[in-house]
Amino acid sequence: MGWLIPWIAIAISLAAVLGRGALRSGPSNSAPVQDAEKLPVGLLISVAALSALAGLIPGLHLAEFSRSFVGAAFGIILALGIRASETLSFDERIGRIIAAGLATAALGWADIGATGAKEAYPGLLGLVLGAGIGSLWLRGSSKGQAGEPGLAFAVFMATGAFANLLGMTGKTAQAGTMLMFVATLAFLLETLFASNLKSVAQAWFRVAAIGLLVSGAWVLARRFFFLSDLGWVATGSALVALVVSWRLSGVNSNASEFLIASILWVALATVAFGLLKGFGIAVAALSGTACLVAYGSRAGVLSIAPLLALSGYRTFRVLHPDSSRAFDIGQHYALIGLLLGLLLALGLLEWTRSSRTGARGLASNLFAALLIGTALCGGLILLGTRGSVGMLFGFGFLPVLAGLKGERAWTSVVPALALSAFLTLVFGPLGPELSLERSEKLRLLAILAGCGLVFGSCASILGHKRRDSGSAEAAA
Repeated sequence: MGWLIPWIAIAISLAAVLGRGALRSGPSNSAPVQDAEKLPVGLLISVAALSALAGLIPGLHLAEFSRSFVGAAFGIILALGIRASETLSFDERIGRIIAAGLATAALGWADIGATGAKEAYPGLLGLVLGAGIGSLWLRGSSKGQAGEPGLAFAVFMATGAFANLLGMTGKTAQAGTMLMFVATLAFLLETLFASNLKSVAQAWFRVAAIGLLVSGAWVLARRFFFLSDLGWVATGSALVALVVSWRLSGVNSNASEFLIASILWVALATVAFGLLKGFGIAVAALSGTACLVAYGSRAGVLSIAPLLALSGYRTFRVLHPDSSRAFDIGQHYALIGLLLGLLLALGLLEWTRSSRTGARGLASNLFAALLIGTALCGGLILLGTRGSVGMLFGFGFLPVLAGLKGERAWTSVVPALALSAFLTLVFGPLGPELSLERSEKLRLLAILAGCGLVFGSCASILGHKRRDSGSAEAAA
């Protein structure tokens, strides 16, 4: 069955192109390549050809990188094909079907399940590199959504490749391919049924497409991979994607909500790592990205970047164990703690910057502070001592990032110092909780999550009311 999946995916992509008139849900919002002469097509073809030759000519003594060069050439050619197909003027739904279908085919043809990650990774990662370079180069300075199908293809290739490589051998080494195939079917069915509906009905069909993706993941988990935890990771990814898409879809979404979304993805990475180690992180990254694309959340795809980075790190660690042998579970938690600390400090800074005076603004800031404190305590309990060290370093990076953005005020230093002091204060009382059994930790984290949900809801409600009233005052 595995050999058939790539060809079915190619057939779906071709069907989407040929049936674009019936599938189009309105005016095309993908700019056609009317200025094809401005695109570096000839240059990219030359790069692809030279890459292939460099990998195939034995006299160049590049045998170690031969598959990487060939894979890069193949990735560039696929990116060129996707960009050229935009001359047919299809909308974003058809574009993502083509991107997902071609990514599924490329992942399937790599077939690392037969050879193993160690032998197959040069060609597969070369393909990811070629897809990324080609799509970015062809996107260039294009306006609007021109070139976005190619960018989606590059993202799908990377997340699918990480999932396959972290699956190592056998059936799990096909996880990225199979999940990407399920995503392709979900995109196709959502486009078929929602093409001529109003926006509200289309939103419900997007949710249904995510449900189909999760259902497919459960079928694969139970019937193909025999890993029920894979289904739970995919379900968690879909739930986080829905929350993130909802919070970042409105015009009132701000930097604080974006940061909270990134924290949710980091939290999901920690849970997925506990269930399936690095393979769980890769599955969460792929499932979450596919769900965000299905829901049409571009901001959501940006917010999942920390999870994608962790997936890339786990891939590096598996493929090069000697270079990262010193990194045990404690160091992994320290890395997550660093990300969490940086995001918490940024969240506190951004929220205070958007605050206003008055009783409502004061209450909103109070609930936001309680939310950040709750998240910090939860991270401390979950990540332990080394995670707390990572958070302390994460706090310290905030002023550096602010300086790189051109800020010269001391505003960013205060949240870093305040959170460092708070973590040091609560570490003592929470010390006994760090050595609890996993079930006890989960129970305590569930309580903290409930409190955080209440605090976050109150802060958000008061914040929205404050912004509305501020708008009314400005209009008056």
